[in-house]
Amino acid sequence: MLTLYDELYGNFEAEGVLLELIQSDPVQRLKGIYQGGASRFVNEKWNTTRYDHSVGAMMLVHRLGGSLEEQIAALLHDVSHTAFSHVIDYVLEQKEENYHEMIYEQIVTGSSIPSILTSAGLNWRDIYLT
Repeated sequence: MLTLYDELYGNFEAEGVLLELIQSDPVQRLKGIYQGGASRFVNEKWNTTRYDHSVGAMMLVHRLGGSLEEQIAALLHDVSHTAFSHVIDYVLEQKEENYHEMIYEQIVTGSSIPSILTSAGLNWRDIYLT
């Protein structure tokens, strides 16, 4: 079990498949990606990471009574974000700002996420479409 803390949602006890996903490389990688992308270099106080945001989204869904699958979907929703976040959309001229969504399946299938979910009796495609 792992106790997580969020300023808005307080303590959260992560265990089972949620704990495995939180500790997985794809989710841990989000600790190095700032929510505001390159704005972190303008103001060091803008330091919320995609990890913080994703864990917070999972905690909010839990607090609202969401199912395990909905909590997992919230936790994983940003797992495909690239370095500097939406800056890549500008570089690639993606006006819809959806590059991370375009590569989501590729990122997930190339990671440990499907096997973690399969071990828990879950299908990542069903969760992604939740």
